[in-house]
Amino acid sequence: GLWFRPNGLKEMAALGSVQGIYLPVWSIDAKTDTGWTAEKGTHYYETVKEKDDNGNTVERKEQKTKWTSASGRHSQQFDDVMINGSTGIEQELFQTLQPFPLDKLTPYSPKFLQGFVAERYQKGLDEGYELAKKIMEEIIEEKCEEKVGGDEVRNLEIKVRYYDGRFKLLLLPIWVAAYQYN
Repeated sequence: GLWFRPNGLKEMAALGSVQGIYLPVWSIDAKTDTGWTAEKGTHYYETVKEKDDNGNTVERKEQKTKWTSASGRHSQQFDDVMINGSTGIEQELFQTLQPFPLDKLTPYSPKFLQGFVAERYQKGLDEGYELAKKIMEEIIEEKCEEKVGGDEVRNLEIKVRYYDGRFKLLLLPIWVAAYQYN
């Protein structure tokens, strides 16, 4: 049923193995307080008279934009910003695996590792926190832009203060399937 799947894939692919892997993941929580400044553009229209090819005077509406300064504050609390602690899987691919059912988390027990490979984190907490801040800032920037209002926004600048930061190191299960085709 997949459009780009080769026709013979189902018949010819020999399933190699399915392996459970525990992936190290930093779960970052933080509160933020952000001051922002921007220019808010509000559209208005002026009637412009001009001559057409036959020399007749015609009117048309021309859009103009009035720019005004805007500023404000935005506070937001982030809970469980998930950062992949592995270098074997890119963060972008890891994002596609979410959401994980974090309400089902249980405390670590060695018995969970039976039949699984468990990877140690390769990205430390400092690197994970910096990556989490980038994710949070993208979200904050969108929220601040919404607060500016108007028809257009330009020169948005944000200054984010992070506080009450917390973290958890999690081992989250993923499954990897390998097969050969041609």
